[in-house]
Amino acid sequence: MKNNISFKETGYLVRPDDSHIFEIDPLNGCYREYEEKIHENRFNAYEHFTFENLTENYGWFSIEKEEIPKYLEKMHFHYSFLSWQCRNDGHGDAQGGTMEEYLEYLERVKRYQASKHE
Repeated sequence: MKNNISFKETGYLVRPDDSHIFEIDPLNGCYREYEEKIHENRFNAYEHFTFENLTENYGWFSIEKEEIPKYLEKMHFHYSFLSWQCRNDGHGDAQGGTMEEYLEYLERVKRYQASKHE
């Protein structure tokens, strides 16, 4: 046990920075990006994407299949924030912004959408 996270090997690993999910590739036993809908030209896992390497050197952690929706939601939220943060300022640069400002923005959007339905 490292950092109070269990390192039980499952078929799924999560990258802690952005909650991106990887799953085991049965062809080589390494991990590759998780896909909800698998397409026929899917990449094989890289050989260095092993359970030991990802958990011991990069802090990734195991999850159960039932937890996938939770981490997909976290990942989508993270990338939505980054997308909002990198929005164009009209002068060739990004506007930026904090998480607090992003949450305030989401509240304003929610209020605006609610007012349209009244």
